[in-house]
Amino acid sequence: MMDWRVARSLDVLLEQLNARFPQRSKASDGSIGDSNHQNRDSDHNPWYGPGIVTARDFTHDPAHGVDINRITDELAASRDPRIKYIIANRLILDTRPEFNPWKWMPYKGSNPHTKHFHLSVVADPACDDPRPWNLPVLGNH
Repeated sequence: MMDWRVARSLDVLLEQLNARFPQRSKASDGSIGDSNHQNRDSDHNPWYGPGIVTARDFTHDPAHGVDINRITDELAASRDPRIKYIIANRLILDTRPEFNPWKWMPYKGSNPHTKHFHLSVVADPACDDPRPWNLPVLGNH
């Protein structure tokens, strides 16, 4: 397999969540896609630039502070320009003009994303923007 890495902006969010919620479950966390992802178009594949994965999954663990309902709503409200789309609880919010930008819509994919939320970032240099994510749940808002 080719060399790959995760977009820096997604690593920053992972670091922020881990620092804020050190006891959180990581059972459904993920970055690079499994064979199921590798056989289709997926932001979990190292498809952008020199092997950059532009998606990461974060486990739903409300008992330890990571409530995907709250976090995805805060991501949506942030209007962060690094966001390409978010999937959680059978809903998708896509920022691209052709997909009802910044509106939650029904998600019909095979995985309902109830155990984690999926965050894809844009496939341009902004994906590596290392600025912290400005979300109230992270305590830095």
